[in-house]
Amino acid sequence: MTNKKIILLFNGIIITSLVLFVFIYDNHRKTIPSFDFITLPNIFRFYDSFIISLSGGIIFLKNGIISKRKINYEKLNKLAGYIIFISFLSILINGLINNNFGEIAYFEGFMKFMRPFIIIFILTNINHLRISYNKIFAILITILVINALIGYYQIIFRDARNDGVDALFRSSHFLTTFTFICLFGLYSYFSQKQKKPIMYIIGIFLIIPAIFAENIRAVAVFLITIGFYIFYKNYFNRSFVEKLKGVISTIILVGITTGALLYLTLKIQPNIYDKFSKALKFASKEVAFIGGYKSLPKFFYNNPQAIIFGKGPGQYGSYVSFSKSVGHITESPVYKEIRHNAGIKSISVLSPSLDNPSTNLFALLAEYGLVVFILFIIYFKVLHKAIHLNPNSNDSWKKMFFDLYIIYIITFSALDAGYGWENMLSIVPFFTLIGLQLRENRTNYLKLDSY
Repeated sequence: MTNKKIILLFNGIIITSLVLFVFIYDNHRKTIPSFDFITLPNIFRFYDSFIISLSGGIIFLKNGIISKRKINYEKLNKLAGYIIFISFLSILINGLINNNFGEIAYFEGFMKFMRPFIIIFILTNINHLRISYNKIFAILITILVINALIGYYQIIFRDARNDGVDALFRSSHFLTTFTFICLFGLYSYFSQKQKKPIMYIIGIFLIIPAIFAENIRAVAVFLITIGFYIFYKNYFNRSFVEKLKGVISTIILVGITTGALLYLTLKIQPNIYDKFSKALKFASKEVAFIGGYKSLPKFFYNNPQAIIFGKGPGQYGSYVSFSKSVGHITESPVYKEIRHNAGIKSISVLSPSLDNPSTNLFALLAEYGLVVFILFIIYFKVLHKAIHLNPNSNDSWKKMFFDLYIIYIITFSALDAGYGWENMLSIVPFFTLIGLQLRENRTNYLKLDSY
């Protein structure tokens, strides 16, 4: 295959993955209510997983085994290799123990968590690629604008609210999450360009459909991310007076943002007050995800092999493990077992995810074990350093966007049981951006052999 054909092939794979991911996940549910789309076979849910795993395997075989070429970002990608290898061992050991080695949930659960590492490995080591960070970012913003316009159509002409405001995505929750992450990117870009008034106007226009979609948890994580980032940038490595100013500015900015979003939400969703009251009343009795974390020591005591290898990808705590059963997740034996072990008895009137003690961080610990969890932490620490070594001031907005996205995704994974890491459609497009950022850093600015 010629270099030109390889370039076209991989460019096509990446672009189609970015564009089609809004359709291929649970396509049978709905897309735009007023239009009929061809229902895709269920196998298409594995489209990007298959392409990404196959591409990663080919590049590793060609570069690492056959040609014995040095792997770019060696430390970073070796850590990813250790994580993937231990995860394979987990599948092998747990498959033999449970006599379910061929179960598709192992592959699906594996790819949910391993996809970011494979994407970054591919983009930092593929030889023939002509896609830039800025072009992919422009594609994502275009998708955001299209979704916002469709969202306005649903709101105005179809009187849609809550779950009915989903635009191209499989649900309103993904619309809200995708919108907020893209807004972090726009905020970072316009902040560097010193054009914040334009940013606020565009931001308000794009955020209104997400507010109509009413994903309260995504809004909460959005605010936590902004507050933590402002505090981090204004507090560390400064004098006491500057630290005090940083704390005050953080409180003021987060307070203003919270007030504005709350006012807008109350205007758009008048019944939101009752839902907040019910949520607070329920949370005052028990917070499900805290119960889940409390149950982990007993879980590891009863399953000592899980300390190192976990229970197996897609087997205990992830939504993949729940979806193995027919019907709603609340009917899943795994779901019921985790709730029982966590001591959760009451049922929320708002959402089953409030009753779910299994966040994605819980699933990572339970399914992959403590060794992989520690390697996760080390990997993202190395990744953070590699991103921030870029000295080009023109790319400072990309580093800011990276920080905001990582804070958001980690916070969501740790606190929210319903729409954390594995269920968010952000993994493919936004880790593609991170991979391209690393690729451009190495090509244009830095010698990063130590990373």
